[in-house]
Amino acid sequence: MRNPLLALKLILQELRDNGRLLMQQASMISDRLATIEQRLIGIEQGLTASSEETPYHYRTAIPLRFSYLERSDNQLILASTHDYGYFSCLSTILWDLITCSNYGSKPALISCKNGMKDFKDQAELDLFQIHFSPPDKQSLQSIPICKNLPIPAHHGDYRCLDLERLKPFLEAYFRPLKRIEHLAQKLMQKYAINPGKTIVVCYRGTDKSTEVPPVPAEEYLLKAEDILDQHPGLRVLVQTDQKQIRDYLLESLGEKAFAVDELPVTEGDAAIHFCLDHGKQDFADHLLAINLIMAKACWVITHTGNVAFWTVLLRGHCERVVQFGALDEP
Repeated sequence: MRNPLLALKLILQELRDNGRLLMQQASMISDRLATIEQRLIGIEQGLTASSEETPYHYRTAIPLRFSYLERSDNQLILASTHDYGYFSCLSTILWDLITCSNYGSKPALISCKNGMKDFKDQAELDLFQIHFSPPDKQSLQSIPICKNLPIPAHHGDYRCLDLERLKPFLEAYFRPLKRIEHLAQKLMQKYAINPGKTIVVCYRGTDKSTEVPPVPAEEYLLKAEDILDQHPGLRVLVQTDQKQIRDYLLESLGEKAFAVDELPVTEGDAAIHFCLDHGKQDFADHLLAINLIMAKACWVITHTGNVAFWTVLLRGHCERVVQFGALDEP
């Protein structure tokens, strides 16, 4: 007969072993639950707040590169900290919005109080909120969630942009306010611009060569002349920050070409927004308004960079767009 004491000891030892195994499994489960809980905070809320007065920036849940999330009045806000060119700021906001979406979060507002410093005359001004309408409930609902949307390449070939998947973000967050649309209309009236009969030549000079190898202005000119040969009834809007290039294109194209006086030019290599002592908001207003006009043009001959990137985004397609200098990598 089996020793009952030995049998009891064996049972106790098995229970201890099973208990240790259960504890290890419980610890693993606890760690996984903690990770899931952290992810859910980022997905469902985007942040937690330590107090109403001092928002806690939940950076670990959603890996944003150029902004942070905060909550105010029970609204999730994407607060941009980027402080470079105007359209560079817009690009980084779009990129972080896509990242939020891929993590299941949809900010209700965008704030640029801590960014775009070279485009506002008052430090406390939120330029984004006086340029774009806040998203409404319907437009937010149209934004996809967790679709693994890649970050669009502003220095890539714009024909490769997934514009259809980007469209919900543009319609939700980047709808220009009526005052910007009215400014664009005013410029179109002043210069008798008919978008359907306009070729845009957009050349980015000054410091752009530090990012993308420059393409000779002659190539822009040749393409514009080629289109004019086929469509002699069109006019050419020359848009550039470089005075030498503007003068060269206007002289070469003659009476067919024109430029707007509202946007300044320079003979140097410093970006225009670094050269302004005042009128910075007015410059930003006109910069956006001009890009709205360029996006509607019949033909767009453009460079590779954030200005051109946003011309294509606002245009919504790449038909009759000629891009120079596209890079393989973003």
